[in-house]
Order: sequence, then C-alpha cells, then structure tokens
Amino acid sequence: GRIDRALWAWLDRLTTLRIRLNDTTAAAGLQVVTIPHGDYRDWYAPFPHAERLPGRVAYAGLVREYKGVDALMGAFLGIDDPDVSLSITGRAANDEAAAAVRSSAHDDPRVLFDLRYVDDADLVNALTRAALVALPYRHFHNSGTVLAALSLDRPVLVPDTEVTRRLAEEVGDEWVLRYSGDLTSADLADALADAAKLSEDAAPDLSRRGWATAGAAHAEAFRLAVRLRRGR
Repeated sequence: GRIDRALWAWLDRLTTLRIRLNDTTAAAGLQVVTIPHGDYRDWYAPFPHAERLPGRVAYAGLVREYKGVDALMGAFLGIDDPDVSLSITGRAANDEAAAAVRSSAHDDPRVLFDLRYVDDADLVNALTRAALVALPYRHFHNSGTVLAALSLDRPVLVPDTEVTRRLAEEVGDEWVLRYSGDLTSADLADALADAAKLSEDAAPDLSRRGWATAGAAHAEAFRLAVRLRRGR
C-alpha cells in the first residue's frame, strides 16, 4: 500500500549502510556489508532430538504458494514406496491454504500434517525425525529453515541456484542436495538415497556461521555506519 511504500522510502533516506546475508543480494547506491546468517546449534541444543526415520522427508515453515509445498507433494506421491513418508509442519497462510494442502495428499496415509505454528521443541522434533528436509521454494534467496535443518545435522533438498551452490561449497556438497527445474519424484528419490549414505555422526561444516563472529561483524558494521554518517 501507499503508506507502506512511503514508510520504506523514508527509512531508505535515513539509511547509511546495508547489511546483507549473502553477496548475491543487490544493494546498489549504498555502502554494503555481507554477514552470513548464523547457525542454530546452541539455540536448539536444549531440545531433545528424535530418532531419524529412514525414508522420512520433512517440510517445515509457513505453508504458502511460493514455498512450493504443492510441488513437493506431487513429487512425493509419485514415489510408490510404503517405507517413504512425508511430514508437513507449519502454519498455513489461511484456512483455504490448509484445506488445499490437505486435499493435495489425496488421503495418502504416508503424509502427516501439523498445520500450526510450532514451538522450537516441536520444530526440532519434526526436523530431526526426518532423513531429508525438502524446501522446494519457488523463489530461493535466504532461508532460516535451511540453516535450522543443517544445524540439526539433517541434509536439505533445495533448488539449484547460485546461493545454494555457494552454500554447498561452504558446508559440504553432500548436505545441500540440489535439483534443476521443477522438482520431480526422481529428484526426491535420489536425494533420499544420497541422504541415507550419511553416517549418524556426520555433521555439516558450519564454522563460518558462529554467532561470536557474526556479532563482532555486526558491531563493526554499526561503527562503520557511524563513521560514514559523520563523513569520516
């Protein structure tokens, strides 16, 4: 709306420096600092982890059109294997979205729903019970859920973009499984097979995602913003 646009324009005029989560984010016209999103290892440490279920695919997060839940459901239903299951966890955008995603499962008993806002304990349970976390976002740029899954030592299946390729190089290619184009049943089945090869004690490399490093970088960014405002 007009009020929102006016407020954003006013805030933009006050902005001296932008902080972005990855360097593929455009930030023309201003000084910019890139600070990667921190991990959730310490945050989720107090919550018990569930036993990993072979063949379990999990989606977690808001159920909205651009999140690609319908594509995930279609790919999953194309896998004719009683030992494969899918859990959808997260609040739907509205009642119509909730009804649509339930209907898309066609009463397949392998599909489980928890369409509500879940607390950290329930989120950790849903993600750690999975062998693979699938996030087939139609518009993929930054994702806290990807970092949540990796922080819980679960591989993710995501679209093949510049952002996800760089993330794979950073944390380990076997942890960021990617597909091109529309998600297919073959993509999902292949990702499950790759996820099954990971040992129980394997973990992605999140050494660049520590909050001590991120905190220091944010503090320096604010100091830089002050210097820029003062013209130094």
